[in-house]
Amino acid sequence: MKYIKTFESLLDDKDNIRDMCLELEDVGFTIYINHIKTVELFSSKISYLTIKKLHNDRVGMFYYDEVKEVVERIKEYLGDKFLNVSTKNSGDMTYAVKLYWSNKEKNN
Repeated sequence: MKYIKTFESLLDDKDNIRDMCLELEDVGFTIYINHIKTVELFSSKISYLTIKKLHNDRVGMFYYDEVKEVVERIKEYLGDKFLNVSTKNSGDMTYAVKLYWSNKEKNN
């Protein structure tokens, strides 16, 4: 039963986060949501969202400020599940943003 609850939570988070990214897709960003299998010691999966802007099937550059509001909204939604956000940059421009979260709430 615990597995079913975790799986449902995983799907809910994925769907909700995808919905939060619709406005980015409307202006040309591509959104990927993937999962990393972790060692059983952690008993959870790590999910991550990748935001890129593609131009003619090539990765394009953008300013982080173009996606910052959505990233902050996702971080707020995830709460204690949020782990990290990273950017891949070239100078002042960004070509990828990754946001990581755990599919198991942290114990405080």
